Amino acid sequence: MPARPRQLPSLVLGMALGLGLGCVSVPKAEPVSFDVNDDRLGDPRAEAELERAAAALRDDPDLHLLVIGHADEDNTDEYNRALSRRRAQRVGDYLIEQLRASGDASAATRVHLEARGEWDASDPGDDEAAKARNRRVELRFYYPRQCEPSFDADFLACEWARLPPPEPVELEAPPLQDAADVADTPPPTPAEPKQRPAREEIGFRGPYVFGIAGYAIGSAEYLRQHVRYGAGAGYIWGFSSELRLALGLSVDHLIDVGFLFPQPDSCAPDCDRVDRSRLRVVPELRVGGSRGGFWGWLRLSAGLVLQHREGSTTAPERWSPGAVLGIGPGVAIALTRHLFLLFDATVTYSVTPGSSGGAGIYDVGAGLGWVF
Repeated sequence: MPARPRQLPSLVLGMALGLGLGCVSVPKAEPVSFDVNDDRLGDPRAEAELERAAAALRDDPDLHLLVIGHADEDNTDEYNRALSRRRAQRVGDYLIEQLRASGDASAATRVHLEARGEWDASDPGDDEAAKARNRRVELRFYYPRQCEPSFDADFLACEWARLPPPEPVELEAPPLQDAADVADTPPPTPAEPKQRPAREEIGFRGPYVFGIAGYAIGSAEYLRQHVRYGAGAGYIWGFSSELRLALGLSVDHLIDVGFLFPQPDSCAPDCDRVDRSRLRVVPELRVGGSRGGFWGWLRLSAGLVLQHREGSTTAPERWSPGAVLGIGPGVAIALTRHLFLLFDATVTYSVTPGSSGGAGIYDVGAGLGWVF
């Protein structure tokens, strides 16, 4: 039912008051940057930013600060989380000292720490510029329980700041020291970076080559066994810290080693239809992911197959060209910074002109590869 004219002023006033009661605005602060594998505050711009943050906390005793440490994606998850915690601790200690020097006894309860390691990256890239932006400590101010309903972005930001941070680390105020003690205390020695295991040094990005050997079964007119050997090369793209996409070309030869089940020694009168060996040349696409020195994929291939068939009294010996399609899973395990061990399995279907039907090939293999 529409509002009567004499009710409109009150309605408009109420809506204006409801939309205007936003969340209390909080100060903004720029992230503090760090060098590679370092947690020291050596940049004068960083100290100036922290002094401004300390001044904001001094001026408003209700203001809280969440100090969030980050690291780039180099090294292991455990090392990066410990490094980001040291960075957050270094920033928190600096703020506590500044606030205690000004006589603010509540500083320890209003500064909170969080370490996120290499997760929650500011820049998802993997070049040096992106890594430099991810080596940071964020400063997020907030007011606990001071948000009022509104329909603007400030209210949403305030509500987000009210969420409890995961595993906050409460700071203990460092004990006061005399000036002489401070002068005699040597500076802390930075922790040596933990060496990452060799198998994790590999990034599974860039060009690669491999050699492979294995076993196969061909299911045409007769089930026959084959020894498989081959090689391949390609290029791996990394679209994030884990997603991998590779394009390449592989060549393998399947040599006949006999029937899978006991059969007569002779294939007569069907020798001209028995595939003794096969040579496959196929472009391939590998879609998968990499994490912790492992690369797993689903391999899709399609290309050319040459099938060798014996001669008979009615047909000469020949190589018959055809098409082949394949699909199968695989995994690579990093052994060193460049060398990896791979395993794969493939189901393929080949068709040659003039044949009455196709042939299935089921193969497995293992080999060694090299990422440049």
